[in-house]
Amino acid sequence: MTAAPELDVSGDLLVAEPTLAVLIAHAADPVHAALQGEDAREQLALLHTAGVIQGGSSHPAIRGALAAIVRPELCTLELAYAGRSMQGWVSHSEAALLMPASEDDERRRLTHLHPTVLPEVLARLVDLGPRPRASAGEPIAYEDGAVGELRRRWRLGATWTLEDGTAGGDGLEVLDSETGLWMLQPRDEELLAWPVTPTFVWRHIVRLVMRRAAED
Repeated sequence: MTAAPELDVSGDLLVAEPTLAVLIAHAADPVHAALQGEDAREQLALLHTAGVIQGGSSHPAIRGALAAIVRPELCTLELAYAGRSMQGWVSHSEAALLMPASEDDERRRLTHLHPTVLPEVLARLVDLGPRPRASAGEPIAYEDGAVGELRRRWRLGATWTLEDGTAGGDGLEVLDSETGLWMLQPRDEELLAWPVTPTFVWRHIVRLVMRRAAED
């Protein structure tokens, strides 16, 4: 049985993925969502009972998040970190993050936020902060143990579609080790680890998240 959705005190929505799929479909086209069969109608009933949908519209606390998911004008994001995964959608004025709720909860947490604070949120998720400066001045071939003991390894990817239908994407993969931060990049048939600073990583996160279609 699908776990019931719940709006918590912070305005976040705890929701099972099947229920979220119906909620997104409803945000895009309420009439079409209601015609998708018995399962969709059951999920819509759960959403109405929980107050997530009221009077045919989504609750104000998540309306902006759903708008970003339906029309991600800037990009969609995926962050893999510490054995977890997060999805994000970014428009010019709205952003949404979908993250695991907790270890003992199968639901996901949908959060609405303004795009300008998104880089900071992502930096907190990967614990970006001051690190030792790697002694290497040049990139090194990456293999296990090459950069010392790892604290974590994470990857942030962004994809987008321009108005003419052209698709694009970019990403950032970082090793956070005892020797400092390293950015992974493939070259020819090997994987290189470049020593980088937290400031460099921060700027790269901002560039990925706030990329404008006009720049591509």
